[in-house]
Amino acid sequence: MPVYTDAHAIPANTPEETPVELVMVVEEQYITDFAVYFPIGCAGLAHAQVYYGSEQLAPKPTGSSFIGNDLLVHSPVVWKCPDYPHTELTWKLWNLDDTYEHTPILYIAAENEPAVKPYLINQEILNLLKEALFGE
Repeated sequence: MPVYTDAHAIPANTPEETPVELVMVVEEQYITDFAVYFPIGCAGLAHAQVYYGSEQLAPKPTGSSFIGNDLLVHSPVVWKCPDYPHTELTWKLWNLDDTYEHTPILYIAAENEPAVKPYLINQEILNLLKEALFGE
């Protein structure tokens, strides 16, 4: 499972209305996790969101942002990349600290096959049993 990563400095006094934007290109079919590590000192002042076009993918609900201090925050998902094998995702980053820049580390985990869901396997077994027992 590939993990895309980048560390990006956000200057002090970068408002939400004019965020720093960073594009990451994903080459796999599915996104499985978005994560951000906020180093010590961020104090909840550095913010991050990830978008596909105008759609906010993480965090949810729309309008919220990842924040933290000496903390890895992640948002597990199963999101099919519409532009496979070249899906561009945009991180929007801002920093309300009036003195220091902050450098969060951004992560996107991806894979080419969705995770196997146990209930699908159970449904397949049930269908096979129905067919064997009842000819359905």
